[in-house]
Amino acid sequence: MAKLISLTAPTLNSNKISKIKSATNDDSNGLLNPIVEEFANLDIADESGTEISFFDLSDDEKELFSQQWTIANTEAMTPKLNDPEIGKELEDNDHPDFVEPSKVLEQLRTHANRGDVLINLPGTVWLSAYLNYYNPLAISKYVGIGKYPPGHVSIVKQTKTNLPTLTTTNGTTISAQNGSGVRDENVDYHWNCKAHLCYVRKREWRWRGLRSGFVDVYPNADKVIAYAESQKGKPYCSGGDFITAKFRDNCFICTTITWRSFNSEGFNTHRLSVRWMPTIAPADILLSDNIVEKYKIK
Repeated sequence: MAKLISLTAPTLNSNKISKIKSATNDDSNGLLNPIVEEFANLDIADESGTEISFFDLSDDEKELFSQQWTIANTEAMTPKLNDPEIGKELEDNDHPDFVEPSKVLEQLRTHANRGDVLINLPGTVWLSAYLNYYNPLAISKYVGIGKYPPGHVSIVKQTKTNLPTLTTTNGTTISAQNGSGVRDENVDYHWNCKAHLCYVRKREWRWRGLRSGFVDVYPNADKVIAYAESQKGKPYCSGGDFITAKFRDNCFICTTITWRSFNSEGFNTHRLSVRWMPTIAPADILLSDNIVEKYKIK
């Protein structure tokens, strides 16, 4: 990985990049390749807590860091890629999806926390399309021409003890819905289905010589939800705006309101390998290295 960085961006240093292209950058023509973008925005700190740029490390330090970074991300992603249920959801259009809403709410009241992310994948796009590339047929299904909707992503607004007892009560989650834009949601309508309950975290590298390693850092749920709530009332992206939704904050789809809300606090929830895409699919959120599954709603 360090060798790849040196080949693709041999002259970069902190003075040139200074957080070059963060994931919130709206200039789609100015993006670097996603590997360089990822490393430009890594959280690295020395023993005193001073921020360090990956590009200012020595070659030996870059090699050590990139080895551990690759191992840590592989360990985080492997359970998702080996999960037969996720694979079935991504590949199969015929798996059962419905769950009684009261059962969904019961499981949320047991396992959900404020700031968690719910992700539903009804199996609209082939596994190869999401894991490797997008092709025209996959895109046609993704934008809703296929048999099933493309899934849904939402942010949990309440703690376990504050979740409503009725499935018809709004305010359980917040997201963007086709036809109504950014809004509070109840369990009955969008979440009467199996889903992945996840939490968001990122790894910050603490540089301590031979004791260097990653520590887990978590977002401030109140600030994440406050950003989402500040966008309530904005419309759902449609037509060409849907295809380029990632670069818009005047309208949202379910994935982009979730992504921008966490990204406002420095947590990128868009999968690295397709970060060049101008829109975000629900599976791209699930397969982000900053998304960790905690419980299956089923």
